[in-house]
Amino acid sequence: LAGKGTFIISVAVLALFVLNSAFAAANRSFQGEIVAGQQALNGKNQKLAQNRAFGNVYQALVQALANAATTKKDEAIRGLLVQNDIRIEPPPPQPAAAPAKK
Repeated sequence: LAGKGTFIISVAVLALFVLNSAFAAANRSFQGEIVAGQQALNGKNQKLAQNRAFGNVYQALVQALANAATTKKDEAIRGLLVQNDIRIEPPPPQPAAAPAKK
């Protein structure tokens, strides 16, 4: 009787060991997927931060090119901006200064 009980407990322990090993392998697999997802998100966040940082520089550069195209009437710069879907509108006319009263 003691030998049969020991055998049953041994089989149960072996089954639990196999089950635990399977869960551990699945856990490692899920952890790998999570790490890959986190790395992808970090890469996207880093790219967004770079885009925000360079956005101001790009905006200033395009503004300077647009100013040069309008003030110097440079058609090459205007064409370059239009090719990149940037529309240039001339600045609104400035109101005439009122004559100074004496």
